[in-house]
Amino acid sequence: MGALTSCAGKQEAAGHLPSAHVSKMEHIQGRLLVMTPTRRVQLWMQWHANMEHGSVRLTHAASGRILDVRWDARMHPKLIEMRDNQGNTQWTSISMQAWRKMGVVLAPWTLAALLHHQPPSFLHAQDAGHWQGRVQQRLIRIHWQQDAGILRMRDMTAGNTAILRME
Repeated sequence: MGALTSCAGKQEAAGHLPSAHVSKMEHIQGRLLVMTPTRRVQLWMQWHANMEHGSVRLTHAASGRILDVRWDARMHPKLIEMRDNQGNTQWTSISMQAWRKMGVVLAPWTLAALLHHQPPSFLHAQDAGHWQGRVQQRLIRIHWQQDAGILRMRDMTAGNTAILRME
Protein backbone atom coordinates (compact mmCIF):
# COMPACT_ATOMS: atom_id res chain seq x y z
CA MET A 1 0.00 0.00 0.00
CA GLY A 2 3.04 2.18 0.36
CA ALA A 3 2.34 5.84 0.91
CA LEU A 4 -1.40 6.05 1.13
CA THR A 5 -0.99 9.62 2.24
CA SER A 6 -3.15 11.62 1.24
CA CYS A 7 -4.87 21.02 0.80
CA ALA A 8 -4.39 27.65 3.76
CA GLY A 9 -7.25 30.02 3.03
CA LYS A 10 -10.86 29.85 4.03
CA GLN A 11 -11.51 26.88 6.29
CA GLU A 12 -14.76 24.96 6.32
CA ALA A 13 -16.19 23.72 9.57
CA ALA A 14 -15.12 20.19 10.49
CA GLY A 15 -17.55 17.67 9.07
CA HIS A 16 -18.59 19.86 6.13
CA LEU A 17 -17.15 19.40 2.68
CA PRO A 18 -17.01 21.92 -0.14
CA SER A 19 -19.48 21.57 -3.00
CA ALA A 20 -17.28 19.25 -5.10
CA HIS A 21 -16.95 16.73 -2.29
CA VAL A 22 -15.87 13.16 -2.46
CA SER A 23 -18.97 11.14 -3.25
CA LYS A 24 -20.01 8.87 -0.40
CA MET A 25 -18.38 5.59 -1.31
CA GLU A 26 -18.39 2.28 0.50
CA HIS A 27 -17.25 0.13 -2.43
CA ILE A 28 -14.40 1.33 -4.63
CA GLN A 29 -12.15 -0.36 -7.10
CA GLY A 30 -9.47 1.06 -9.28
CA ARG A 31 -5.80 1.50 -10.03
CA LEU A 32 -3.60 2.80 -7.24
CA LEU A 33 -0.25 4.32 -8.13
CA VAL A 34 2.12 4.86 -5.19
CA MET A 35 5.23 6.96 -5.73
CA THR A 36 8.03 7.62 -3.27
CA PRO A 37 11.31 9.40 -3.96
CA THR A 38 12.92 6.00 -4.61
CA ARG A 39 10.22 3.76 -6.10
CA ARG A 40 6.94 3.50 -7.98
CA VAL A 41 4.35 0.75 -7.53
CA GLN A 42 1.05 0.18 -9.33
CA LEU A 43 -1.67 -1.88 -7.65
CA TRP A 44 -5.28 -2.88 -8.19
CA MET A 45 -7.35 -1.81 -5.18
CA GLN A 46 -10.72 -3.10 -3.97
CA TRP A 47 -12.12 -1.11 -1.01
CA HIS A 48 -15.16 -2.06 1.07
CA ALA A 49 -15.77 0.13 4.13
CA ASN A 50 -18.21 2.11 6.15
CA MET A 51 -17.30 4.65 8.84
CA GLU A 52 -16.60 1.99 11.48
CA HIS A 53 -14.92 -0.97 9.78
CA GLY A 54 -13.84 -2.26 6.42
CA SER A 55 -11.33 -4.03 4.25
CA VAL A 56 -9.10 -3.39 1.30
CA ARG A 57 -7.43 -5.83 -1.08
CA LEU A 58 -4.34 -4.70 -2.95
CA THR A 59 -3.07 -6.78 -5.87
CA HIS A 60 0.35 -6.28 -7.44
CA ALA A 61 0.11 -7.88 -10.88
CA ALA A 62 3.84 -7.92 -11.59
CA SER A 63 4.69 -10.02 -8.51
CA GLY A 64 1.37 -11.77 -7.98
CA ARG A 65 1.29 -10.59 -4.36
CA ILE A 66 -2.12 -9.97 -2.82
CA LEU A 67 -2.33 -7.99 0.43
CA ASP A 68 -5.54 -8.01 2.47
CA VAL A 69 -6.08 -5.41 5.19
CA ARG A 70 -9.08 -5.19 7.50
CA TRP A 71 -9.82 -2.78 10.32
CA ASP A 72 -12.34 -2.02 13.01
CA ALA A 73 -12.48 1.47 14.52
CA ARG A 74 -15.08 0.31 17.09
CA MET A 75 -12.43 -1.71 18.93
CA HIS A 76 -10.27 -0.20 21.65
CA PRO A 77 -7.55 0.18 20.67
CA LYS A 78 -8.58 0.44 17.05
CA LEU A 79 -7.69 -2.70 15.14
CA ILE A 80 -5.72 -3.15 11.90
CA GLU A 81 -4.94 -6.65 10.62
CA MET A 82 -3.11 -7.82 7.52
CA ARG A 83 -2.34 -10.99 5.60
CA ASP A 84 -0.94 -11.82 2.18
CA ASN A 85 -0.63 -14.76 -0.18
CA GLN A 86 3.15 -15.05 0.15
CA GLY A 87 3.99 -16.40 3.58
CA ASN A 88 1.77 -14.37 5.92
CA THR A 89 -1.53 -16.13 5.30
CA GLN A 90 -2.82 -15.74 8.88
CA TRP A 91 -4.38 -12.46 9.98
CA THR A 92 -1.80 -10.50 11.98
CA SER A 93 -2.60 -7.43 14.07
CA ILE A 94 -0.41 -4.37 13.47
CA SER A 95 -0.12 -1.12 15.40
CA MET A 96 -0.56 2.38 13.99
CA GLN A 97 3.17 2.86 14.58
CA ALA A 98 3.94 -0.16 12.35
CA TRP A 99 1.34 1.09 9.83
CA ARG A 100 3.18 4.42 9.61
CA LYS A 101 6.58 2.69 9.32
CA MET A 102 5.25 1.10 6.12
CA GLY A 103 4.76 4.65 4.80
CA VAL A 104 1.00 4.82 5.30
CA VAL A 105 0.20 8.10 7.02
CA LEU A 106 -3.61 7.99 7.14
CA ALA A 107 -5.37 5.32 9.15
CA PRO A 108 -7.92 3.40 7.06
CA TRP A 109 -10.80 4.71 9.22
CA THR A 110 -9.60 8.27 8.47
CA LEU A 111 -9.83 7.66 4.73
CA ALA A 112 -13.21 5.96 5.24
CA ALA A 113 -14.46 9.04 7.12
CA LEU A 114 -13.39 11.30 4.25
CA LEU A 115 -15.13 9.02 1.75
CA HIS A 116 -18.31 9.32 3.87
CA HIS A 117 -18.34 13.14 3.94
CA GLN A 118 -16.91 13.29 7.49
CA PRO A 119 -13.37 14.63 7.15
CA PRO A 120 -11.37 14.48 10.38
CA SER A 121 -10.78 17.75 12.24
CA PHE A 122 -7.12 17.92 11.17
CA LEU A 123 -8.09 18.15 7.46
CA HIS A 124 -9.15 21.64 6.46
CA ALA A 125 -10.99 22.42 3.22
CA GLN A 126 -9.00 24.72 0.95
CA ASP A 127 -11.58 24.93 -1.82
CA ALA A 128 -13.79 22.53 -3.72
CA GLY A 129 -12.08 19.15 -3.71
CA HIS A 130 -8.92 20.19 -1.81
CA TRP A 131 -7.97 19.50 1.81
CA GLN A 132 -4.81 20.03 3.82
CA GLY A 133 -3.70 19.08 7.30
CA ARG A 134 -0.94 17.66 9.48
CA VAL A 135 -0.60 14.07 10.68
CA GLN A 136 2.37 13.11 12.87
CA GLN A 137 4.27 16.28 11.82
CA ARG A 138 3.64 15.52 8.13
CA LEU A 139 1.90 17.97 5.80
CA ILE A 140 -0.84 16.08 3.93
CA ARG A 141 -2.68 17.36 0.87
CA ILE A 142 -5.68 15.65 -0.69
CA HIS A 143 -7.21 16.54 -4.06
CA TRP A 144 -10.43 15.00 -5.37
CA GLN A 145 -11.20 15.34 -9.08
CA GLN A 146 -14.82 14.23 -9.12
CA ASP A 147 -15.32 14.43 -12.90
CA ALA A 148 -12.31 12.15 -13.52
CA GLY A 149 -12.79 9.86 -10.49
CA ILE A 150 -9.26 10.55 -9.23
CA LEU A 151 -8.23 10.89 -5.60
CA ARG A 152 -4.68 12.20 -5.13
CA MET A 153 -3.04 12.12 -1.69
CA ARG A 154 0.37 13.68 -1.02
CA ASP A 155 2.67 13.51 1.96
CA MET A 156 4.51 16.75 1.26
CA THR A 157 7.01 16.15 4.06
CA ALA A 158 8.25 12.76 2.83
CA GLY A 159 7.66 13.36 -0.88
CA ASN A 160 5.22 10.45 -1.26
CA THR A 161 2.16 10.47 -3.51
CA ALA A 162 -0.71 8.03 -3.95
CA ILE A 163 -3.12 8.41 -6.87
CA LEU A 164 -6.29 6.36 -7.05
CA ARG A 165 -8.08 6.26 -10.41
CA MET A 166 -11.48 4.71 -9.78
CA GLU A 167 -13.10 2.46 -12.34
